[in-house]
Parts: sequence; C-alpha cells; structure tokens
Amino acid sequence: MSPSTTRTTSTLLALGLGSLLLGSSASTVIADDEKETSAEKVEAKIDRTALRSLSKANQEFAYDFYRRGIHPGRNLVLSPYGISECFALLYAGSSADTAHLLEDLFHYPVPADEIMASFGNLRRHIDRQGDDETCRIDIASSCWAGKDVRVRPGYARDLESNIAGEIFSVDFNDPDAVQERMNTWVDENTNGLIKEAPGPVSPADLLILMNTVHLDATWKVEFKTAMTRYRPFTLSDGGSINVPTMSQETGHRYLENEDAQIIELPYVGDEVSMTLVLPREGRSLADLEKTLSSATVAGWDRAMKRRTVALELPKFEISSELDLKDLLGAMTSTGLFATPDLGRMLEGASPTITDATQDAVIKVDESGTEAAALTTITTSRSVRPRPRPVEMTLDRPFMYLVRDRVAGTIYFMGRVVNPRG
Repeated sequence: MSPSTTRTTSTLLALGLGSLLLGSSASTVIADDEKETSAEKVEAKIDRTALRSLSKANQEFAYDFYRRGIHPGRNLVLSPYGISECFALLYAGSSADTAHLLEDLFHYPVPADEIMASFGNLRRHIDRQGDDETCRIDIASSCWAGKDVRVRPGYARDLESNIAGEIFSVDFNDPDAVQERMNTWVDENTNGLIKEAPGPVSPADLLILMNTVHLDATWKVEFKTAMTRYRPFTLSDGGSINVPTMSQETGHRYLENEDAQIIELPYVGDEVSMTLVLPREGRSLADLEKTLSSATVAGWDRAMKRRTVALELPKFEISSELDLKDLLGAMTSTGLFATPDLGRMLEGASPTITDATQDAVIKVDESGTEAAALTTITTSRSVRPRPRPVEMTLDRPFMYLVRDRVAGTIYFMGRVVNPRG
C-alpha cells in the first residue's frame, strides 16, 4: 500500500499551515474585540508523562465506547482517537457544565484550556512515527464556521499552534458549495477512502467540527499472496462461507489463555501494531468483549511471549457509520447535546449540537492495513433532520485493535463477524 503523494500529513500541517488559519479563510470569523498575538512556535520536545496520561484517557474511553457501538451480527470499525480529538475541539471551547460533562465522558486528564496543548504533544509523538513511508498515520482537524459566526481568537490560535487545525469561513446559505468544499477536504485527508462529509448542510448550521485519521501501514512480515486460499469462515449464526484467507508461519508475540488466543502483528517500524483476539472454541465474541478493559489488555501485553505461529487470517474490508449523538448521549447527560456552553469558542452564539457522527473504513490484505475515519460534530441554531508452531485460524468472529505500541493510543478497533463486509 503506497501512501498518497497528495495526502496532507500532520507533520506537514504543523510546519506549513500557520498562515492559513488566521489568513484570508479565517479573517471574517474572528471576534474583533480580542487582540491577536503571534502564536508561539511549538517546541519539538515531547512530554512523556502527559503523553501517557492522554493515551490512558483514550484507552479508557475506547473500551467504554466500544461496547456501545456493537450490534450483534454486524461488523464494526471505529477510531476512538478520532472521536476523542474531535470532541476535544468542542471541549477546548466549552465552559461550565459542558466542560465537566466532556471531561468525565472522555476522561480528559487536563482542563479545557489545556487540552489543545495536550493533543499537540501527542501529535508530535505521532508525527515522529511518520518518517517511514511504510507506516504512516495522518491526522487533520478543521472548523467550518458560518460567515456570521465569530470564533474567539484565543481558540483559533490554540487550534492552529497546537494541532495545525484549519478554520474555514463558509456561507451555509449556499449549502451545495459548502458541501462540495467539505467533501474535497475529507477526500484529500482520508486518501480517498471516505469521499464525502455528512450532509446535507443546512442554512441553520453555525459551525461544523471535523477530524480525520488515516493509517497506511505495511506488515513487518508480509503475507505471501501465493499462500492465500479460500477457506471456510464460521458466522455467528453457525453458517459458513468461504473467504480469501492469508497464511504465514513465523515468530510473533502470542498468548493463549482460557478465554482467547491473542497475537500481535507489528507494522514496519515496530511502533504500531494490530492485535488480533480470537475467542476460544465454545466461547462467544460477545462474552469476550464484556471483559474488555485497559487492565485486561495490559495483562495480555505483559503475558505475551514470542512464539512461532502458523497463522491464518482472512482478508477483510469493512466500514461502519456511527451515530455518536445517540451512542454518547446514552453515556452522559442529555444537556451535552441540548444546551452546550461554547462560550470559550464562539461569541454571541447559543448553538445546539444537532449531529455527531463517525464514518470509518478498514482494509486488511497481504501487504498491510489501510484505514480511515471521519468524525463530525455539527452545531446549529435549531434542531434539523440527522517451536512446533501453535495454530491460530481466525475462521470465526474476532476483534482487533490497531495501537501505538509505545504510548498505547488506540487508533482503530473493531470486530469482524463477516469478512465479506
């Protein structure tokens, strides 16, 4: 899987988009009565303690939310990181009760006025992993503000200087033109895996926040295409289908216990990996998922040993569309969406969060993994419509996690109940 030459990486964003945020595209949305000062240059040093703290928060949210997104019998792919960073944009601009609700929901380890800097610290860590073109993680965030919306300069500076975010001034009274611009931004920042932003745009919209996460990673040990064969895969209802299944026999970190077989497949560079979790015969994936937690996964990591494994893994390509407003609404107070206080972001506006969604896709084949996620939050004036090798054969429903091996950040996770999608 070759990375796109046109794709914008978070590293390039951090270095090259400083002028765009407060330039012509943003000048009409900044409140006039707040003086702007030059954004300080972001220091390259990474705060390891803060990195671990935010990554731990991402893990806690990921496992809390994962169970909410499960529908029995369906595949799932989601980006916990994408949801966490997109809502961090909201958190950074929120006050009072809204900030407390978001802090509790996402386990954010710092107050709202420090969250952009915290994600900037994590972004610098991620950027340093993008030097090898065979394992690349690109993240982008943007804020689409109506032409009459006044975004506070302090918020804009935080967005630009910490995570190289962009602010676009748009006319929501011309929804087709706005939709086209947003679609182009999404397509470019997901390498074409996701073509369109959620829609339709409405004249009632005030501000739309977006985050994209794109991963393109090559296996450290690639599967040989000649070894791929059609093999049976048992479905949740007991039926069976034949699917293209990859095979290899090599050394990997591996664990088997009374609940599952677990294997870690690293990508080139050894900093990001995919962990595959196959329930034991007679145990359901649903039962295994109920035990999922940071402590459980940490226990797996500690117990894994290098073993020679004869692995069979189906190729798969799946996508998911999640209604975050419903799923997150079940995890917190309804006040978060009905009456958010965004006084640190917007001047003189009282928006309602009308939509919050995530679209995600993942492709796994012989060479590696490509995945993308688009998280979107829409605010509006009013409610609108929304040795001897062990054997591990993944021939029945299983789950997966794509994680940063150093910090533990979960970029993507999900389940495969039907590799055909």
